[in-house]
Amino acid sequence: MSNTPSRLILIPYRTLITSLMRMWRTPVSTLFTVTVIGVVLSLPMGLYIASQNVSAITETLKATNELTVFLSKQTKDESIAQIVSDLEQLPQVEFAKVISDDDALEEFKDITGLYSIIEFVPENPLPTTIAVRIREQYANIEVFENLATKLRLLQAVNAVEYDLVWIQRLRSAIDFSRTMFAMISGFVLLAAILIVCYTTRISVETRQDEIHLLEQIGGTRSYICRPFVYIAVMHSLLAVLLGLG
Repeated sequence: MSNTPSRLILIPYRTLITSLMRMWRTPVSTLFTVTVIGVVLSLPMGLYIASQNVSAITETLKATNELTVFLSKQTKDESIAQIVSDLEQLPQVEFAKVISDDDALEEFKDITGLYSIIEFVPENPLPTTIAVRIREQYANIEVFENLATKLRLLQAVNAVEYDLVWIQRLRSAIDFSRTMFAMISGFVLLAAILIVCYTTRISVETRQDEIHLLEQIGGTRSYICRPFVYIAVMHSLLAVLLGLG
């Protein structure tokens, strides 16, 4: 009776050592199984890391609550002043600032450092622009789109650009990618489990003679199944380490 607990402890320990030795004696099969499962598991891990990195980048992107109105070259100063006055009378607009083509060119020079090259340009290619700041309480897509639509109808306006819509679209795309990540992770996890089960079944089929012999000499079902369970668990652990790597 006193020897029973030690035997119950030693048998799983010896079975584990035997399973490790069996894996060591079949390196090609072990490496192939671990590599396949590791590659499968690395897909959701890579998608998760990529989505986290993109999400971290988008968190640093702040919408400026501004519209940039690009005016045609032929627009006169009186027309520009009228457009600015009309904009500042709108309750949504905090202020409207005119940036002349010369100021825009100087800012472009400071940003790019292309002083010598720009000197050879015969004419200033940059247009006069109006920076329109929207009040914080009105900073939503509908207000931006409505104001941009009205401004585009003006003959003096060539284009209207704003970055709020792109940031919101990018964040929506990230939310969608997270949903897809959860779905793909579920399918990949199922695929990994099926691979482990299939590999274990092949191992059982190739050792039928050994299993029948163990049954004939009194081996219990748990004793026969234990080595296959150990090998499947070790394959999975090695695959997870490989996927993390």
